[in-house]
Amino acid sequence: MALSWGVPGWIGNRSTADTPGRNASLFFTDDSILYHVRYAAGLKKYHNVSLDWMGVWNESPFDPDWIVRLRAALDTTGAASTKTIAADNVYWVHMDPCC
Repeated sequence: MALSWGVPGWIGNRSTADTPGRNASLFFTDDSILYHVRYAAGLKKYHNVSLDWMGVWNESPFDPDWIVRLRAALDTTGAASTKTIAADNVYWVHMDPCC
């Protein structure tokens, strides 16, 4: 399983002068999709590891359109068997089992 906690500085066409941080407009780009797809391909090519699951940005807001585009890219680049985890920031409601 792979789950992004961040991406390299070139994602989102940032310059080295840009301040790194948790900026969704920089993460949810075509650059980021290419990075994720190449990561999966590199695992397979160099380590013979196939990803069962690939998640999106850990504990962060998500972009549903980006997830759909990531899924399509995985499908067309030889990683169709890799399942995607759409989001891990679901807001759970605590339910008291006694009531």
